[in-house]
Amino acid sequence: CLLLSFAQNQSIESKEATESEKEACEVTSTLISSMQSPQASKTYVAFCDGDGTWNGQDFLNKGWFTVDIPVKDEWGKEMNDAHTDLKFITSVILPPTTTATEQGGDNDTMKNKMEGRKVSIVLARPHTGKWHQIRQHLASGTIGHAILGDSSHGRTRTNRIWRKKRNMQKERTCLHLARLQLPATKHTPDGIDVTCPLPKDLQMMLNCMPESFVRESRELLSQEGINIY
Repeated sequence: CLLLSFAQNQSIESKEATESEKEACEVTSTLISSMQSPQASKTYVAFCDGDGTWNGQDFLNKGWFTVDIPVKDEWGKEMNDAHTDLKFITSVILPPTTTATEQGGDNDTMKNKMEGRKVSIVLARPHTGKWHQIRQHLASGTIGHAILGDSSHGRTRTNRIWRKKRNMQKERTCLHLARLQLPATKHTPDGIDVTCPLPKDLQMMLNCMPESFVRESRELLSQEGINIY
């Protein structure tokens, strides 16, 4: 993104610019416009805290659906034009990492034995680019599935369990841009469709989950054009 921004700011009309430099700037400008097009699609993979159900709703059987509830900007001002498509792929309840005795003095954790054990894999496609839009929509009272590791909108105690017991890295928000699809332009007549597998640390988290869950997730994600390995 920094490279694209830098190239966009270069003056194509500069007398010192060569024809190849001018062409490169034009290509970059076209690519940026393509990324901002309504036809562009960015598909993210999120590891979320939850079992795919919330307030009587079973998101795992809904397919793709749109969330358009307001979000807040970084100063707390409410913004209404925020739209994100979501699809819940799989969900699992993991075995406990400790016994009740080992949980010791953390009475709150003992009361909620399911904390840090639920995880859902969710796909998200934002149609608008509001601040922390995907993170806010997933953590909202409407969806109730905060992204694991999200220090701004997630659950601090749950994140602590995942860091200590389930291989989640520090300062990691489990959200990954897995597929980028851009419409055709004169420079890319067939459009652009690129995928990016999960980073190694997210793969490590996934590999510690039940094999059947990983296999099912991989198969369902591949149907959406997402390769996690």
